[in-house]
Amino acid sequence: EASRGGGAPGRDGGLIRALAADARWLAEAACAPSCGAMDCTWAVFSALAARDVPVVLPPVALAEACVLLVAVPVVVGSFAVSLASSSNASYDRLAVVAEGVVAWRDRDHRYIGMPKYLLGGVLFQGPYKDVPEGTVLTVQPNARSRVYAIVERSSGGGLPNTLPVAGWKQEAGAPRWHDTPTMVTFGRSCAAGCALSLPPTQGSSVVLSIVVVPISSVPVAPVEVSYCYSADAAQQMSPQYPELEMLGEGAPWDLEGRLLTKVPLWMQGAAYLPTSTAFGASGPPASTIFSVRAAPPSVVYVIVEEQRDGGAGRFGGLLPEALPAAGWEKRAEAPEAGMRSQLAVYAKRVSARECLSLPPLKEAGAVLGLVVKVDMDAFDATVETSGGLEFQRADFQETVIAWSDTQFRYTWVPTPMTPGILFRGPHSTTPSGTVIYISASGACRVYMIVEAEYKGGMARDGGFLQSLARAGWRVEATAPSWNDTKSVMKVLSIRASEGSELALPPTRGEGGVFVVVV
Repeated sequence: EASRGGGAPGRDGGLIRALAADARWLAEAACAPSCGAMDCTWAVFSALAARDVPVVLPPVALAEACVLLVAVPVVVGSFAVSLASSSNASYDRLAVVAEGVVAWRDRDHRYIGMPKYLLGGVLFQGPYKDVPEGTVLTVQPNARSRVYAIVERSSGGGLPNTLPVAGWKQEAGAPRWHDTPTMVTFGRSCAAGCALSLPPTQGSSVVLSIVVVPISSVPVAPVEVSYCYSADAAQQMSPQYPELEMLGEGAPWDLEGRLLTKVPLWMQGAAYLPTSTAFGASGPPASTIFSVRAAPPSVVYVIVEEQRDGGAGRFGGLLPEALPAAGWEKRAEAPEAGMRSQLAVYAKRVSARECLSLPPLKEAGAVLGLVVKVDMDAFDATVETSGGLEFQRADFQETVIAWSDTQFRYTWVPTPMTPGILFRGPHSTTPSGTVIYISASGACRVYMIVEAEYKGGMARDGGFLQSLARAGWRVEATAPSWNDTKSVMKVLSIRASEGSELALPPTRGEGGVFVVVV
């Protein structure tokens, strides 16, 4: 409970502030139940729970805690990462990093003395030395990860010098492939779905390896699919929750044994869930709602059986009106599933970590396929702290909630900052010394909103008014307001280039930190 009638504080037991500052919990931007006739508001946080692993909440610090706990079964997709090369140097062979793993595709050399932070990561086994000059390698994971470049000091293609300039940090320790320790490791964080490129190689003799390690303490899986239905249906159903599979030629369609063929290239390789796998022969009941959440910006496709044996297909009442009315667009191409059925594909884009739900099924027995693929064209940005906390995102607009742990709202939002993405952290509880990292998939302007004055007290600016000005940030003419009339806010901004990562100066003292990326 976040607040009660008349603006009174909610009975949260101190949990809201504790959860907002915990990197394992995601503050939900638009997901809160209503209280019926009660005049109160709720704050919702979620965490990804692994099978048979307990989830422990922070201690309840205050009496009269009004808390609801809800567990939602989900189908999850596994971690995946791709690497694109601008030259003919091939990196299509992958291996799990372990002591003694083969380092390159065309040699038997093995890595030894492997640092612990690399174990379990994905190693791209490229060529040994045979990397053309000017090669650019671009990594794109479907979950928040740390990307490591292992290069030889003397034959590193210039990367030991150019990687630090591009924002990569030298790591402690590096593996060896012979007795002499000639390798050095550089690392950089990469947000889900973002593309991270290395600087171009110099020379034609480059000793290089790429390792990508997913960050385990994230509150959202690469892809999550859940399904709910009415209480009456729940008493009769026992659905399965299999792991999502990869869509391609020959993927299963229904329990009659039919397979998908002629799958469009733009759908192949995506995470895929056929309803027949989850619900068996009876299919999903009427009232079923499918919901999808993905860590990166994604395109969600629904494959529906538009026609069957010349008549209406088993589309659960989603056609002809429900999907188009909900903003789903029909695509020109669709897979095939034999002579008896004609399939159609509807698509809708969804932002990173945003939950997207299909309209409720009106009829039982629908045969559907849910497909989730990273949106390569979407702009995305992430904000995280040196403590591992990712800030909650929301559309920056008038009366938007300003912090992740309060119900205070922004007003008089400056027009140049909309439409933007508001990244909100906890109110006035960011620990001193925190470093905030901002990354974006495209060029953008980053705005920092800080408290410049507080009548009758000290401004809680985290030291940013001075440190950002010294770093070249400009002061904007206008700033939003919030509920406290004693507080005067100020906005500073800087332009960020495509694919760049901004590391803000460490915070000093108490400060509430907010970032808007436009």
